[in-house]
Amino acid sequence: MTPFWGWRDLLLFCGAALPALLIAKSLHSLVKLVAGPIGRAPEAMLVQFAWWGVWFAALWAIFRLWHGRGFWGSLAFELRWKPVLLCALLGPPLWIAVVGISVAIRQPEVQSTLQDLLTSWPAAILVGACAATIGPLCEELAFRGFLQPLLVRAAGTGAGIVLAALPFALVHGPQYKWSWKHILMLTVVGSAFGWARHRTGSTAASTALHGGYNLSAFLAFLASEGDMIDSW
Repeated sequence: MTPFWGWRDLLLFCGAALPALLIAKSLHSLVKLVAGPIGRAPEAMLVQFAWWGVWFAALWAIFRLWHGRGFWGSLAFELRWKPVLLCALLGPPLWIAVVGISVAIRQPEVQSTLQDLLTSWPAAILVGACAATIGPLCEELAFRGFLQPLLVRAAGTGAGIVLAALPFALVHGPQYKWSWKHILMLTVVGSAFGWARHRTGSTAASTALHGGYNLSAFLAFLASEGDMIDSW
């Protein structure tokens, strides 16, 4: 689908990111004031997804008020079960392939900042569930649903997919201590998600691929490091 939005809409959406973050942090402070500390993992997830929610509310307003269009259909979130299921099943093989490439290029061991949140099994379950569901949904709507069609229109299919994958990788840079090999591999992974979105025409399919990939990575982490999580 050719996007009806343009660069002005992209600037508006990007400009809404900081106000959305401030609102999310204010909500976090309010929750702590009312309920007290709720744990590092729940607090981190609250800020993260409150930010996405407010930010997407701004995008909904841009679509609805500026263009008279809906949100989900505009971002091609279509639940066609065959491509969604196929992409979900391809998540683990994609993760295995990425691990193989990472070993080949001697990617350094870097402790992700997410690992610091895994202080107990309830925290681990919460982080893993979010990483396999809400996280991929939000990232795919933003990068493959909104940004990628704009870049594909401007630069062509291949370049547009890679260009959309690059900022996706860069926003994860702090999580991996700005290791360039991690950023390179995240660009490759993001390009795979982008190809799934382009090939199927559905961000629901790329979300399923992303979720399957993240779930595989998380389960592999638990298999190798789960003994470090020693409290319930």
